[in-house]
Amino acid sequence: MQTKKSSNLAIALIWFTAAISMAEILTGTWFAPLGWQKGLIAMVVGHFIGGSMFFCAGYIGARTQKSAMQTVQISFGEKGSGLFSLLNAMQLMGWTAVMIYMGADVISILNQTPDAMDVAQNIKFGTAVEMAAVMPLSWLPVVSDHTKNSETPFKTTALSMLTYTATSCWMYALGLGAALVTGKSEISQILSLAGVSVIGVLIVIASTMINTALPAYSTGMSLNNIFPQLKVTPISILTVIVGIILASTLPVTEYEHFLFFIGSVFAPMIAVLIADFFVLKQHDVRKSVDSVGLGVWFVGFVLYRFLMAKGWESDLGLTFPVIIITFILAILVRKIAK
Repeated sequence: MQTKKSSNLAIALIWFTAAISMAEILTGTWFAPLGWQKGLIAMVVGHFIGGSMFFCAGYIGARTQKSAMQTVQISFGEKGSGLFSLLNAMQLMGWTAVMIYMGADVISILNQTPDAMDVAQNIKFGTAVEMAAVMPLSWLPVVSDHTKNSETPFKTTALSMLTYTATSCWMYALGLGAALVTGKSEISQILSLAGVSVIGVLIVIASTMINTALPAYSTGMSLNNIFPQLKVTPISILTVIVGIILASTLPVTEYEHFLFFIGSVFAPMIAVLIADFFVLKQHDVRKSVDSVGLGVWFVGFVLYRFLMAKGWESDLGLTFPVIIITFILAILVRKIAK
């Protein structure tokens, strides 16, 4: 049976809607202490770094016609990829909770004007770059699910990356500008102060629902990669239920550490995959568990967490140097292990 191909327009629309997110606007408000110009530079630099990795992940899937978790098997093995499927399911459940909470928070302005948090007083430029980079990184275990059926791999992936990063930068900029004008970082209060109408709120809620559906579906895909007997649709529904519970019980708006967790997991993961696919020309799954790939990833993961714990960061954040170091290490170790 022939696989149905996805049009470039359809794929671009998916990533346009994925980027229109309250989470991205909220993250943009955290850049306010840098000011308008410096904040914009940080978000563009971060999105360039994260967007480049987004492109690489999507292009590998488009070239091989594999889903995101199937491409991960190239570097980490058929069973070894299960680790990333599990970690991806965890982060997607987290995003589902964030989206549900923010949707409920926005609805609250229809009834009342809630108290708002003042904008944070300081943030380092490198930290801002990192918070911009990890947003595209969070989609790495998902992007190939939408590019794998493309007839034009490079064009489709480039269009997906440009659509997502440009729209995401727009959302960040909206948050930054709103925070600078209002001095607040609570989305519902910013919308209320801006005099957003009921129609505007409903549009935001509709976008939030779409952004809840995407991670919920991808959670089903990730867990199906570990347990093929599990059906995607029931797991997706269960993800939404878990998201509601998390949104009701946890401080999901204070998720900067969640963003750093995403960076520490997926930055070294994509570095190993890029080294294997583009440099070492490894395009097929060769092992059940690739201990070399997993070992190099673990070194990158520990390096990220160690540098973060020590408070070290470059002006390009943590993701960029960790990717470069892990990328070089992957090539060297692979060649030595042959």
